Amino acid sequence: MSSTHTTANPPPVTQEPTLAITACDSFEGQTLALALADYLEHKQKKSSSRDDHDKPSPPPPVVPLLVCLARDKSKCGDLNKRGSCKVVQISYDDTNTIAIALRGIQAVVFVPEIEPQRVDWADRMVDAMKQENVMRCVALSCIGTDAPDKDQLDRFRRVEDRIKKDLPRWTILREGFPFQILFHWIPMVQDQGVLGMPIKKDVEFAPIDITDLGRALISVTFPSKHHPGGGDYHHEIQMGLAKLDIAGHAHTHTHACGEHEPTPVVIPVTPMTAVAPTAGPGDGIDRHDGQTYTLTGPETVTGPKLADELTRALQSDKKHKDK
Repeated sequence: MSSTHTTANPPPVTQEPTLAITACDSFEGQTLALALADYLEHKQKKSSSRDDHDKPSPPPPVVPLLVCLARDKSKCGDLNKRGSCKVVQISYDDTNTIAIALRGIQAVVFVPEIEPQRVDWADRMVDAMKQENVMRCVALSCIGTDAPDKDQLDRFRRVEDRIKKDLPRWTILREGFPFQILFHWIPMVQDQGVLGMPIKKDVEFAPIDITDLGRALISVTFPSKHHPGGGDYHHEIQMGLAKLDIAGHAHTHTHACGEHEPTPVVIPVTPMTAVAPTAGPGDGIDRHDGQTYTLTGPETVTGPKLADELTRALQSDKKHKDK
């Protein structure tokens, strides 16, 4: 009597994520985490289809590709629904929670917290990154951080200094004002009739589309000769909106990144510093190490102009108020 012995296929090996992003319960952190998740999922699908092009097979199961750190998981929105995202709640009062969340992580996208204690919290995050031997940090910061007369930006400067001092590989992205933040100020504008901003009314600045910020972040986090911001090293990244259109976004945006077909425009990404670059132009994946970039939008505006845009979007009479 013969018997047939069937050997079951071994379960696929699940690879733990090696990239993390902080402050995912904030608008900016959540938006950038979604952009990273989209990119990682797309990259995984392309890799899988390339490997199995001769033998069609069902799509691979979605596995965590990105660790999303947050102080409150309930405020992470769609990240909680994404199989590619592992949302981990941390407490800055218990640094062990941060260290555990970063275990096995090789790179961290550091989005600063908006609370006044951001410097102390950043110190605790960097301590945990050092403890867990995180090799690389891409940190978001703010334009004007290096200006000596900008007292209100001193906390960003101190966070930058700590990251540069204590982490082996770092890249700083100093961003302009993301104009989608205006949507979060609408209740204040509607209730008080003013747009309160910490700038004088005659100061010009160039708001950035946070979707473009996400593209720039991906370009720096995943450098490639075939990816924008990669091989030619001209410090330019292909970005989105050619003009500021708050009214259009107020009526059409349906998620954090906005639903629109951008008109391409090349926005310069100016290197502010080059601290001991480890590779030449276009060489290797470390060409962004030790670099500080400034990201701005294509059109300069003032506080009153933004107030006018909100007036048009909300069909009301609002004024800019200096801080």
